[in-house]
Amino acid sequence: MASLEELQRALAQALVAAEQRRSIGTSSTADAVARDDPALAGISKAELQRAGQTLIRKRLSHVRSQLPRTTAMLSARLPSLFRSYAAEHRFTGYRVPLRDCIGFSQFIAMQHELPPWVHELARWEAMFCRWTLSPNQFWMVCLRYRVFDPAVFISYEEEPPKRLTIWLAHRLGGRGRIRRIV
Repeated sequence: MASLEELQRALAQALVAAEQRRSIGTSSTADAVARDDPALAGISKAELQRAGQTLIRKRLSHVRSQLPRTTAMLSARLPSLFRSYAAEHRFTGYRVPLRDCIGFSQFIAMQHELPPWVHELARWEAMFCRWTLSPNQFWMVCLRYRVFDPAVFISYEEEPPKRLTIWLAHRLGGRGRIRRIV
């Protein structure tokens, strides 16, 4: 069994190598990385899978903190939805947790089996992530359902009350404002 430091170093080297292979168009599946990468030669497949699951749980905890009402509504469906999202979407660089939340909300919007108020709730919560991410932006979100009101209990099965609402968020420089237009 490898030490934590060795495992982290090997995983970081393997991820960089996988990104380089992906950028030139060659295979970058987990099995190919584990088979071809010399940095992972001394690490068992079970350790790699456990490390991968830990990273997914960490990403999910960030999404739960930024999209609390959406993740609470999805409750039992959330782990499988997030695993399918995380398998295809990887982010690197600046403010990864916020970009992950925005990407997951877009992924939810493409899931046609979910009710429309789940899509709207995810879009509304992702607006705050977008607003935080960039210093100079203007966002407008038009909602048909009253998903933004904390006094209204929203469940997955019951349709919330309808109320057309437009949310405007703008931020220029360091100052910003969020307005609700009913």
